[in-house]
Amino acid sequence: MNAVGKIIFALTSFATTAALAADLEIMHEYQSNPYKLSDDAPGSRLVRASIYHQEIFELPKKREFRLSAEGRHDKLLDVSEGDATLVKLRGRLVNRYRFGDRSASLLFTGDAGTKRAAYIDQRTSAPLQTSRGEDIRERFSYNFLKPSAEFTFRWNSQLSTGIFMAAERRDYISDYEELGLEALDYTELSIQPTLRYKTEGTYSRAYVYARERSYDNRMIDDINGRNISGSELQFSLNGFGLSHQRDITANWTVEAFLSGYSVQDNGVGYSNSDAISLNLSSEYQFGNSRSLDLEGTCMRRKNAFSRTPDSEDIDIGRQREGCELTTAYEQPVMSESKRLKLRVEIRRSWEENTESIRSYDQWAVSVGFNYRW
Repeated sequence: MNAVGKIIFALTSFATTAALAADLEIMHEYQSNPYKLSDDAPGSRLVRASIYHQEIFELPKKREFRLSAEGRHDKLLDVSEGDATLVKLRGRLVNRYRFGDRSASLLFTGDAGTKRAAYIDQRTSAPLQTSRGEDIRERFSYNFLKPSAEFTFRWNSQLSTGIFMAAERRDYISDYEELGLEALDYTELSIQPTLRYKTEGTYSRAYVYARERSYDNRMIDDINGRNISGSELQFSLNGFGLSHQRDITANWTVEAFLSGYSVQDNGVGYSNSDAISLNLSSEYQFGNSRSLDLEGTCMRRKNAFSRTPDSEDIDIGRQREGCELTTAYEQPVMSESKRLKLRVEIRRSWEENTESIRSYDQWAVSVGFNYRW
């Protein structure tokens, strides 16, 4: 048994009770524009399978240990590329404390997982390539490991403050160094103070964060986007988030979430960027366990210089702005059982990009089943 297994065994062996939660969903979807092309876009069917499983163990001294795993796979049926897979494992240890009439908690979390995808060039609808025509479709697939801790102090039944700290390690599957590309692997350190306020029918949250990202073997770019020999690239990321959730009625909840961030490199600013997004959502519960969810997200991201395909993501263009709107309806398949539900989703998304060939419009309709136990 390895070290991780011994820790899990030691924690779970003292558990007095255990709670189980799981969720399996399979959706069949049609997308009008899976490659997000600006025109002449082929449509495609896809199958999306996702699963989530969690076990909760109650430990002595008001502690709690949670184990969870989730996975998702998107399989395109009518076009040859673009499949994506995400797997994530999480372990959490919750410690609770009392200080007179006040309480606090200390949460330790360990996340690990992998993201795999075949990336498609929006300009050509072919797998991503270098300017010399070399295939780099796995450029942005990676493994990750993220330990974190958060201390929360509750001043009263409504107000609490917290401090969150994390270290994330990301290793990209294929660096393509044999093609002359730089490795994208990095380590990122984060700190995030949070303020929460909760009443009987509302929940509000505000936070700011600072992150420092250090790349292993990636050089700073000069004002023309060319590497500065002997340099080592670092990013400073500063962001915020504001959210407010309100129960309009006993069956209807709405939420607004505003967030944004800015990125600065340690060079001349070739990689500098900033972004802001607004998310509005509504959840309505009908009788007989039926529900209707509405969600809309709009974002704007801009930077002074157009990003190159050698960046750590696929966001290209000096300014991008767009929205995504989703409507989802669920109802039980059998009235005597509420675990198996029919789910229908309609989604529309679009984006305007200063590099017009990367602007796109997309809509999708999906039908499937969700089983919870």
